[in-house]
Amino acid sequence: MDDIVSMFDVYDLRTLLDALYIAFTPKTFLLDTFFPTTEVSTTEKVDIDVWKGKRRMAPFVNPLSEGTPMDRIGYSTQEFEPPYLKPLRPITPKELLKRLPGENIFINPQTPLERLSILIGKDLAEMGDYIIRREEWMAAQLLVTGSVTVTGEGVNAVINCNRNTANTIVLSGTALWSNAASNVVQNFRDWKLQVTQLSGHVPTVAVMGAEVASTFMTNPGVLAILHNRRVQMGQIDPTDLPDGSSYLGSFDDVDIYGYAEWFIDDNGNEQPMIPVNQMVLGSPKTRAIRHYAAIQDLDAMGNPKFAQVSYYPKIWKKDNPSMYFDSLQCAPLPFTHEPDAFACIQPI
Repeated sequence: MDDIVSMFDVYDLRTLLDALYIAFTPKTFLLDTFFPTTEVSTTEKVDIDVWKGKRRMAPFVNPLSEGTPMDRIGYSTQEFEPPYLKPLRPITPKELLKRLPGENIFINPQTPLERLSILIGKDLAEMGDYIIRREEWMAAQLLVTGSVTVTGEGVNAVINCNRNTANTIVLSGTALWSNAASNVVQNFRDWKLQVTQLSGHVPTVAVMGAEVASTFMTNPGVLAILHNRRVQMGQIDPTDLPDGSSYLGSFDDVDIYGYAEWFIDDNGNEQPMIPVNQMVLGSPKTRAIRHYAAIQDLDAMGNPKFAQVSYYPKIWKKDNPSMYFDSLQCAPLPFTHEPDAFACIQPI
């Protein structure tokens, strides 16, 4: 009790308020928009069949002649091993003897066992956020670059969806949107036509980095159209959405979004999910799936309840030295099965 008294001036009235946790909840705009479907596998690797059709036409033939043979279009199978995520935290006895944030040590202080339960719950929630942010990052990398580079302890691989290189577009000179001579309207029409020709899907969503969105909204050519009420092809209606995105309006039948989400890279620097000078153009109606491979843990494999799950939480105890561990495991891979339905443009 003397130690507690020494911490405070006993003549002051104090009220211990609930702890303020400042957390950055991960945004999942890209996953929710372009990868709405999930598939959970019981294997370490996933096989992805890629079938690309051709715009063939049936040949003319005399009705009394035999039918014209037409060969079947083949497909290719790509085998991928989704990268493994396994964040872990130890919980030592010393931590259980310390007051938790928000805990009132004067009225009904918590027992070490109660603190253990709270810490485990908080750890698993935080690790879940870390995994979701990594999944969103993988989706962003795939949409922007057409591939995901996986590096870590014992891991060094590149997962490539083999997007057509023509769908990586970089403007220059007077074509840059920052130039008054640029033709944003024609750009959108050309890009939509190209993506449609290569994939068969008409792109209806554009996600812009911060500087692209700002330049787009102030481009003289765009403003000239949007301010002309006789032309109904454009409408600006900025709206903030709860998932970190901002709906900027509709332009040439494409819904325009700005996206405000960041991540900490391997060097400890904060980076935007969508580079500030780039934009992604695509369709939510393509076959793009969040794949999850098997959880590689003996306890999970031996329990039918966890035989096919996306996330696997685990808690265990070590006797010497005495401590608990909590962990969350996941093997995710967002993947575009129709990669040519997406284009990444650097317009500024």
